[in-house]
Amino acid sequence: MATEIPKDSDVTSQEESTQASVAAPSTATKDPSPPKSGKPRELDVTIETRPPITLPVNLNPANYQIAISKTLNDVLLHLKGHVKDAEIITHHATTLTKGIMIMTYLRLRSLNLSDITLGRRFFKRPQVPSPFEVPQPYALAISHLGRVRTSGLPNQMLLTPSLPEDLSPTFGLAENEVWSPYAYARSVEYAKSIGMRFATVDLSVKLGSTWWLYRPVLEEGLFSLQCPIPGENFTNATAILASLFCVDANGGFLNPVFDTGILGADSYGTMLRLRHPRERIDLSTYWAFDDS
Repeated sequence: MATEIPKDSDVTSQEESTQASVAAPSTATKDPSPPKSGKPRELDVTIETRPPITLPVNLNPANYQIAISKTLNDVLLHLKGHVKDAEIITHHATTLTKGIMIMTYLRLRSLNLSDITLGRRFFKRPQVPSPFEVPQPYALAISHLGRVRTSGLPNQMLLTPSLPEDLSPTFGLAENEVWSPYAYARSVEYAKSIGMRFATVDLSVKLGSTWWLYRPVLEEGLFSLQCPIPGENFTNATAILASLFCVDANGGFLNPVFDTGILGADSYGTMLRLRHPRERIDLSTYWAFDDS
């Protein structure tokens, strides 16, 4: 049975807020004291609201897919308990990864479809099995992949995860990859049979947390997650969730899954520092959220 990710997850969602400024009274040069009749003089006060600057931040589908595939392959091998079925494991890991890519596309589609400019990237809707479930840690991550209203900047921004236009017709998959909801359902059945947990994603929630906005940095053997917007927008929990996607094609720790270059090169501190990382932190994160 599908399990819905709880909305009171440890990962902190960004609350919407509205900034208001009070303009100087138009009667500033006049005496504001009450007239002789005793009736107070009304001041001309104008309340202005400044809409945030809206910016799309594009997913890097190739890096995102690599991270998921490598993690799932090792998780399935661990659950199976031996490597003699490595070829079968790789097949199911690849198929499950495609399903996570499709669920991510649907999440981005729910966030961008109403936008006049970005919505055209998401006209297509893929067929999916019912119920549509993904491995539990990725359901959590996708649930918190949403709009972020920044704080601590002179100009407030509304950051929305999106997808490059040239990759939207394939739902973020490579052109030579085929998506089959039937094959995915069979891989889900296999994975559940060896103990993998699955959950659904609530696509109706628009706000998210900042796990997807970190900038991974590896300098002189020190791996860290850099904050491209003020640190008050981030938490330890979002840094841990971001580490689920940190492994790259070579098993290293430099795998940017979103193009945060649109936010500029400024750094507002770092999170999750690791000196000469050797352990697969993505696996530790997977098991931590799988048990939650």
